[in-house]
Amino acid sequence: MKLSARLELDLKDSDVIARALKPDDLGWTRCHSAGNKLIIEAETEKTGAILNALDDYMLNIKAASSLLELLNRLGVNSKF
Repeated sequence: MKLSARLELDLKDSDVIARALKPDDLGWTRCHSAGNKLIIEAETEKTGAILNALDDYMLNIKAASSLLELLNRLGVNSKF
């Protein structure tokens, strides 16, 4: 059985975060931005793998968002 998931998150710096998460793309997972949306897609036959991948993405999104927020408060341009 093939499992698939698609998450769409409205984020201010979705393009920056998508580029930061590129190393997490595993072939069967993919992250990209479209406008202010960060889109994560995953497709596999393993329930544990899809759950772990989405959990990893969410943890990394939280970390990247926190870092970008700090940089913005410090006045550092976050558009790398």
